[in-house]
Amino acid sequence: QTRFQATRYADGQYRSILGSMMEIVRRGGSVRALYQGMWPSLMGSAASWGSYFMLYEMSKTKISSFSGRSSLGPLDYIFCASFAGVLTQVVCNPLFVVKTRMQLQ
Repeated sequence: QTRFQATRYADGQYRSILGSMMEIVRRGGSVRALYQGMWPSLMGSAASWGSYFMLYEMSKTKISSFSGRSSLGPLDYIFCASFAGVLTQVVCNPLFVVKTRMQLQ
């Protein structure tokens, strides 16, 4: 699907998803070519979700200890989630660029 989306408008090489799958298997020599880039994708997802939840929990702990309150309010949770999401994207975006390039090879 990554190859289909990347070349769909560029040169019209692939006309449909099924056609792109058949062409990838033909060029790659086996069905294995369809799974090229799977491991970087899994590792990128694991790193992304792992860092998100780690940063989210850390920010909740820091805000709780800084404010001296045992329970956080809705705005605190929104801030923690936003903070974790932005930092995760900044840190993990290069991994997803590498993943996409490996899938396009």
